[in-house]
Amino acid sequence: MKETLRRALRAERCEASEREKRSAAIVALLYDHPRVRSARTVALFCALPDEPDLSRLLTLLSEAGKTLLLPRVVDGERMVMCRYTGNADLRAGAFHIMEPVGETADESEASDVVLVPGMAFDAEGHRLGRGKGYYDRFLAGCPSTVYKIGVCFRSRLLERVPSMPHDIMMDEVVCD
Repeated sequence: MKETLRRALRAERCEASEREKRSAAIVALLYDHPRVRSARTVALFCALPDEPDLSRLLTLLSEAGKTLLLPRVVDGERMVMCRYTGNADLRAGAFHIMEPVGETADESEASDVVLVPGMAFDAEGHRLGRGKGYYDRFLAGCPSTVYKIGVCFRSRLLERVPSMPHDIMMDEVVCD
């Protein structure tokens, strides 16, 4: 069931100008979000072409003095968060996603908020990932105090997303 839904979602296309406009709306919502505003450390993601582009949010939060973390896939098996130090320190990594090349964040840099991409979400906070389990494994190891915000375009907010017991639910979903 999940793979059938993934195939259907992959077939959807969004024009570049439409993606840019919708991403800007999401960035504005996230920048003004009380949890993001009050956070000391925020984990974000570099988007794939079918995900909201958060690069402007990365800039805004960096200028606001937040500690920012981005994911990097290690050994093809797990995802770790690394401190974002600027676009010059990003390289194409796993699945051609931009990843930081710096050191892995230490325990003192645990995120207050994690912005989580997904192929789809539902209003209850269930998430459909890409099927590799990177985020579920990563989030399972996070302290319970970490606030998890799913981020997607409104067209990817579905009535129901199939879930398994090991799937990590979001505390909230933000979309355009």
